[in-house]
Formats: sequence, C-alpha cells, structure tokens
Amino acid sequence: ILIMSPNYSLSQISFDLQRQLIKHFDLEVTKDNAKDKVIELSNGSTIRMGSVNQVDSAVGRSYDLIIFDEAALADGKDAFNVALRPTLDKDNSKAVFISTPRGRNNWFADFYHRGFSDEFQDWASIRATYHENPRFSDDDIKEAKKSMSSAEFAQEYMADFNTYEGQVWNFNFEECVADLSQLDTSRMDVFAGLDVGYKDPTALCVIAYDWDQQKFYLIDEYMDAERTTEQHAAEIRRLIDKHSIDYIYIDSAAQQTRFDFAQNYDISTINAKKSVLDGIGHAAGIIDNDNLMIDQRCSQALSCVDQYQWDPNPNLLKEKPKHNMASHMSDALRYKTEDTRQSVFAEMQAHFHASSVGRNLPRLSLADNRVNLALGGGVLCRRAHLITASLSASLASGFSLALVAMMLHAKKATGPIIWCGPLRGGQSGQLFGAGLAEMGLGPEQFIFIRDSHPLRRMAACEEALATPGLAAVIHEYGPLYEKADLWQKSARRLQLACERGSATAFMIGTAGATAGFESAFHISPASNEGVDNTLDWRPRWHVGVRHARGGYPAQANLIWDKAQSCFVTPAQDVPNPNWQDQPYRVDTPSAHHLRWQKSA
Repeated sequence: ILIMSPNYSLSQISFDLQRQLIKHFDLEVTKDNAKDKVIELSNGSTIRMGSVNQVDSAVGRSYDLIIFDEAALADGKDAFNVALRPTLDKDNSKAVFISTPRGRNNWFADFYHRGFSDEFQDWASIRATYHENPRFSDDDIKEAKKSMSSAEFAQEYMADFNTYEGQVWNFNFEECVADLSQLDTSRMDVFAGLDVGYKDPTALCVIAYDWDQQKFYLIDEYMDAERTTEQHAAEIRRLIDKHSIDYIYIDSAAQQTRFDFAQNYDISTINAKKSVLDGIGHAAGIIDNDNLMIDQRCSQALSCVDQYQWDPNPNLLKEKPKHNMASHMSDALRYKTEDTRQSVFAEMQAHFHASSVGRNLPRLSLADNRVNLALGGGVLCRRAHLITASLSASLASGFSLALVAMMLHAKKATGPIIWCGPLRGGQSGQLFGAGLAEMGLGPEQFIFIRDSHPLRRMAACEEALATPGLAAVIHEYGPLYEKADLWQKSARRLQLACERGSATAFMIGTAGATAGFESAFHISPASNEGVDNTLDWRPRWHVGVRHARGGYPAQANLIWDKAQSCFVTPAQDVPNPNWQDQPYRVDTPSAHHLRWQKSA
C-alpha cells in the first residue's frame, strides 16, 4: 500500500495515524522505519508513505493500493499518470483519491468527473457532505455558518467544486465558456498578454475585442516551461500568424527576452506595467460582469480564472495573490499598458478606439485582387508602411513615389511631400527631376530634410507626421534597423504620429523588421517575360506583401501607368516563388528613371 500526500509534513501525520491503527488492532510489525516512513507487517504487507513533490522515491515497485490523501492540494496528475499509474500492474489493484475540492478546473476535479463518464468505465466517484458524517452536530454547523464565508462553508462542508475560498475573480463558467473555434475575428482587434517565465512557465493568452458587443474573447493560449527562447518564439510566431495579433504586452521585468524577441525573431512587444492590485481590479470589472468569454479548449485560462486566489497569510501588510500554477496565465491576463491606473483591458479599449478609426480611412487599390485582399482592401492611408528592396533603396523609392502620386491624384491626400534622407545619396543616389516627372510628380511638391544621423532624421520624420496639412512623409532610414529595440520603438512612434496627423509614412530601405508597421512590402524587379522593352518603358515591380495588420502575405507583378496615375497588372503575370531573395537588377525599367549617381 502506498499513501501519497502533498508533502512530507502531511506524510508524517498519516504515518503516525497508521502506527496508531496497527497498535489498536494488535498487528505484528516486523519493520518500522521512521526515516523512510515504511511499515512492514508479519503477513508480508507493506505500508509506505510518499510525497507528490518527490514521487520518484515511490517508483520501481508494484502496489495493490495507492491512496492520494488531500489530493487537490498538489498537482498530482503527472505524478499519477507518469510515475505511479504503471505500478498498478497487479490484478484488482486500485487507486483512491481523497480530498476537499479546490475549485472546478484542476486535476482532482477532472478525475472526479471521470466517475460519471462512459469513457472511463473503471472509475467511480463519491461525494460526501457533512450530512454523511455521523459525528457532526447541529450546533457546530450553525457556528460554522456564522464564522465562515459562504464559499468556505460550501468548499469545506458541502464538498462543492463550484466555489473556491479566496478566489480572485468570480468567473461565470455556465455562461462565459463556449466553443470559439468558428468566431470571426476579422472585424475585431486582437492583442495578447505575455508573462515570461524562466523556471516557471511562460504564458501567453490571445484576446479579441468586439467593439459592437463590447466583449473580450480569449481565443487561444500558450503555456510551457523550461524551453528555450527560440522554442517560445516559434510558438508565439505561430499564434501571431494564426490570429493576426496587433500588439503583445510583455512582462516589463523581462527586458532581455523582449530584446531577443525583437532582434532575433521579429516579434515586437510593448512593456506592461505591473501594478498587481490595480490590474486585478480592472480585470475583475471585466470578468465579474460576464464580459470575458473563454474558449472551451483554453484549459490553462479556465484554470487561472478558477484557481487564482489571494494569499491567505494573515501577516501580510498588503494583500497579494498567491503564487501558484494559475499565476502565470493570470499575469498574462491582467498586465498593464502605459497608464498605471489602467489594466490591459481598460487601456486596450482606449488604444484600439483610436486605431479603429482606420476602418474609415481611405485605401489605395493596387489593381491586383490578391494583394488588395491581403491588405484588407488596399494600402491604408495615414498609417506607417515599411518598403524594402533588394540591395538598393531605388526600387523602394520608385514604388513609394507611385503610391504618393496615386494618393494625390485620387485626392485622398493633399499638401506637400516630406522626403527625409542622408546628406549624400551614397549607393542609392539622389532623386532626379526627370524621374519624378515620369512618376507624375514635380520637385516643387517636395520639401527635403537632409541629415547625416539616422536618429535625427527619424525625429524629423516623426515631427513631420504629426504636422497637419502634409500628404506623405518618405524616410530613408539607413542602418537604423540594425538596432532592433530602437527600430521597434521607432515603428511604434511613427504609427502614433500618423494617428495624430494627416500624412502617410513610407519607410524605405534595404531591410527591417516588420513588426509595428501597418503593412510591409518587399520590392524586387519584375519579370520581363513577354514584354517589349523598346515599346513599354513603364516602371514595373514585383511587389511582395511581407506583413499586413489583419491580413496575410501575397505577391504580384504591378506596372505604374503614369497616364492614369494608377497601377495596372501585366498581361502575363509570372509569379516569383523566391521574391524575397531576388537580387537587384539595374537593367529593368523600374530602376532607370528615379535616381542618379553623382559619379554618373
């Protein structure tokens, strides 16, 4: 017989009780080892004590009976399934799990419900309240009801799984758990909270907000421990791609992990503020009013809203939640953003209210339906976009100028164009007046800002975007993208500046992480197959959509038609499966007109 307890202190209590029972029934003992907590009887029976925390000491034997005492106080699911379940290899061997319930979303409740499932024919469950206890007295019950909270009494005397004394949040499991696998989030704002663990698990929850119903939907989750940053990043990237996550709020204490995510894995995050009690209060306002729906498959999230509890230590000067397995997903739920008085939920309402204005902003159609659908209807004006090109920024310059010309022609923007660039053109050269004319633009429409330092150029770009009355700001960012954390902050600041002003930002260069931008394009020379270069000198590009908020990657060949001031698609559109690796070719028409080299 093996008797398992949550820890060795409780094992000692059980061990003393076994000694008393053996003495009471006058059984002959051949071995009584107090150190190992093993008792052997003369008939060959053995009673052994074990701890869930050190379950490895109990393996390697066969048992007729295993008893888990106070099972709900420790996470014994793996201890039983992995270590002890294989030891029940004898005929008619059994396992018994005894405990007071501790909420409905834990392994003990899961095992209890197996007794009522047709899937587990060998399981039986018994629930006993104080009424089945022959030793109870009416006076004691009356006293308990007076001195205990209703949750405590239901838990300790009624063996109730639905309540848990000390629960932080009052989540409605009957109304707020549903199958959200078919939920349409295309018109919702999607964000995530990330709690980084080292020895503890790393937890991420994905939440969509419906502005019409003013409800939050927890649609996906990830939680795992003792994995590398690369493995965590792969799972987070999978969720970003799956749900088109707009923003990820990360534990502000995990700055090295945040930097690694940005630099090595192109995952942009925003620091969360960790005012615990304020965050719990704001999250409670959402949860207690049934405004948070959780997908039934998100077991960790369901467990956290059930098992997250206050620390019962009476000597605490300031109340705080108890640190347990429910803490990590709960932290991901309640993390703050910029204002220390607002939780992630409250702040996201204000933040996304500003960004939701983008639904009514004008868009630029790129002629190809595949690209337009990937962008959610076209290039969104008054937002920041990243445009990169192979080896040289000349291709990116041409494409961005075409977008600006199209914007002005369609009267979707008015005013001058700001061009922020280095003092010298360098490898990419400088703008050429005749080339601008081929795009339908003139030098008189431009205001040039030149500075040798990329940070000063970025500051000027941000200031220009926040200035009303401008059509667009085009910025040659140079080597700024090499500083991952700085690049991430710059993208965020540009987006906010666009929201304050009236201009659209186009960041042009040779490389750069896409996180934080409304969309990101990679421009390479288009195929000349089937084109007579002696007759058709219109600029043409192979346009690849690397990233689009709420969209997906796509690619197409596009031609700029100056006469119509719009893009057209070629008669024979040849796809390019390696468009992100296409080398820069100077013999294509798209590279001829826009820039000139000082040496030439």
